[in-house]
Amino acid sequence: MNLKTEIQNRIENNQLGKAKFLLTISGGVDSMVLFHIFRQLSYTFSVAHCNFQLRGNDSDLDEKLVVDTCTKNKIPFFVEKFDVKEYQSTGNYSIEMACRNLRYEWFNKLLITHKFDYLVMAHHLNDQLETLLINLSRGSGSKGLMAMEEISNKIFRPLLTFSKKEIVDYAMQEKIIWREDLTNQENDFIRNQIRNQITPLLEEIHPQFLKNVNKSLAILAEENQLIENYLQTKKKELFRQEKEYEVVKINSLEKLSPINTHLHYFFSPFGFSVNEIRKLLIASTGAEMQSETHRILKNRNFLLIKKKENKKNDLYVIHSIENSYYCPNLFFQKTKRHPTHADETLDYDKIKFPLVFRPIEEGDVFFPLGMKGKKKVSKFLKDEKLSKFDKEKVRVLVDNQQQILWVYPLRIDERYKITQETINFLNIKIC
Repeated sequence: MNLKTEIQNRIENNQLGKAKFLLTISGGVDSMVLFHIFRQLSYTFSVAHCNFQLRGNDSDLDEKLVVDTCTKNKIPFFVEKFDVKEYQSTGNYSIEMACRNLRYEWFNKLLITHKFDYLVMAHHLNDQLETLLINLSRGSGSKGLMAMEEISNKIFRPLLTFSKKEIVDYAMQEKIIWREDLTNQENDFIRNQIRNQITPLLEEIHPQFLKNVNKSLAILAEENQLIENYLQTKKKELFRQEKEYEVVKINSLEKLSPINTHLHYFFSPFGFSVNEIRKLLIASTGAEMQSETHRILKNRNFLLIKKKENKKNDLYVIHSIENSYYCPNLFFQKTKRHPTHADETLDYDKIKFPLVFRPIEEGDVFFPLGMKGKKKVSKFLKDEKLSKFDKEKVRVLVDNQQQILWVYPLRIDERYKITQETINFLNIKIC
């Protein structure tokens, strides 16, 4: 079975025959073969070409080949020139990483703007081997060693199981024109060193090496899926969702074996390493760590994981409540009847406006409902055994004398409770 027929079968087997494709065409042999096959099979596609302007006139000649080929075959195309050096100056990026970030950002924009179903890339079996060896050298786990998938995240790689030699042979047989990127022959980057030095040596030692790598990757993918299914089930078993954070028992984590594999799977999506979590497991209660996206807190025998929030206005002034008033998460209503659906109720006539709804402050004191005498709010929260995350949500409602009416959402003040003498009620509903 030849390369074109094999790719057609893959497209049809994955029910992609009616999809709208965006092919990434560099002008090299891999992508030009991809263009040739898609054109012959009459699929609906457009072309995207990145000109990184790193190789002088050669970059422009690559672009010209792609533009001329698309024009000749009446295929819609997009071309973008990038200033890689300028992008590198915005952060600590290597040339490889800068080019990768720029092209994927642009590809994603094209996918969304023009409603393409799939981005089609010309990665092949040699690329798989290079990625595998790079990840292996970095100490990756089984998931990292799987390298690339044929279809994932709207990216389709139909050449992934074909070797570079098979692709070049097909191009020569079909008399396809392509351009060579001479920088691929330079050994300045680890990928080029693997391509030019290690892969030929491995194929010399074992002529079927690449095909065997492909078989091993397929086996690894199945085994990894089995592991993934187990870990998903285990996470659902151990973690529970509270209002604004996830909770897991520490002693449940400590019983897991192998513990590092479990911890990596559970916490790496939140941005935490295995070492960070292991340190937190033996830290004192109240210890906290932060990643770029999340916070994780040790609260007694639990870990609490919470997404970081943008700080909002935490102070609201309520000048009066004649009938009703709304502020974020709270609805106030004045009535002459005893409430039936309120979360809290205060004696309206005891209240001195304006009211302020604010975070707790050092020295805040109130008279908790049902208790004799006053108590510091900080001591009250400690006695309630609230986690740090829950304490951060606590607010107080104070009157114009700085007297606390309510420690939200826990307890009102004894002095403002309703009695048999209450005439006007202030009903508060937590939204």
